[in-house]
Amino acid sequence: MAISDANVSTTQLRAVVAVAKCGSFVSAASTLGLSQSSLSRIVQSAEETLSMPLFARSTRRVELTDAGREFVAVAERILNDLGIALRNMEDLRSLRRGQIIVSSLQSFAQGPLAVILSKYADSFRGVEIQLREGVQESVTQDVQSGVSDFGICAVDGLEGEFHVDVLGTESFHLIHSEGTVRADPASLGLQAIDGRRLVSLPLGSRTRALIDAACAAAGIAVDASIVAASFATVISLVRQGAGAAIVPAGIVPSARDAGLQSVALDDRILVRTLGIARLANRTSNPAAGELLRRLMDEVSPTMLAGTSGTTSASARA
Repeated sequence: MAISDANVSTTQLRAVVAVAKCGSFVSAASTLGLSQSSLSRIVQSAEETLSMPLFARSTRRVELTDAGREFVAVAERILNDLGIALRNMEDLRSLRRGQIIVSSLQSFAQGPLAVILSKYADSFRGVEIQLREGVQESVTQDVQSGVSDFGICAVDGLEGEFHVDVLGTESFHLIHSEGTVRADPASLGLQAIDGRRLVSLPLGSRTRALIDAACAAAGIAVDASIVAASFATVISLVRQGAGAAIVPAGIVPSARDAGLQSVALDDRILVRTLGIARLANRTSNPAAGELLRRLMDEVSPTMLAGTSGTTSASARA
């Protein structure tokens, strides 16, 4: 067997280095917590594996051979590099270091996810979190391609290569400026928005498609002549009086912060199931695993219903 094929263990490396540093088997054995005979066998097995002596032994002292000096220099580097790697692994396991890439629907990212990520970042300051906001298709593509550790999206009918953990059912709300809805009910049926002008998302949006389908099923017509590409712009337009808007519950806190009022839409058709989608054959790293656990533990029905946190402007008055 060629020396390059030799299988030298870390136990052998540590034993040889210890004897070289201590200059005797007695002192090295004490340092390593081994018997002298055990240490001698380990060093001898290393020499047999390498097919050359590493030490010149005499009755008074132990000295390195030329081969031994070269071997010890390399062994020290290997043990040092191994120590660094093991400490890095411990940092990852203990969440002192790591990276998470999460893809999420805009509505969930701006609502419940923002709250949970903020608390997570305070707990694990060494973990880098990258958040990718997008529409349903971009979220699932990020997960499929392996760009994201996992995605948060609508999981109704999501099958195949995905493993899905359901977070709950998300409701929708009508957001509006003060005075545009005469009453302040706890909820409204879709009939209440018949003929109203709504600020809408683009036709290619899954959220827009869900809203349009619910309105069609309820037999109502709405004016969707104002279209915006993001929820931030939707909120801005509603503030300026361009119309009301139907938004997922995750957007409600941002709308309320902007001074808008909100009311839940009481319609069983206008709901969607949100969940965590990840590749079935992908193992989560420790940092992502901890965030997954927190999402499952902390996302509540009130978050998905848009009733947690702040209240409507009229209720505060």
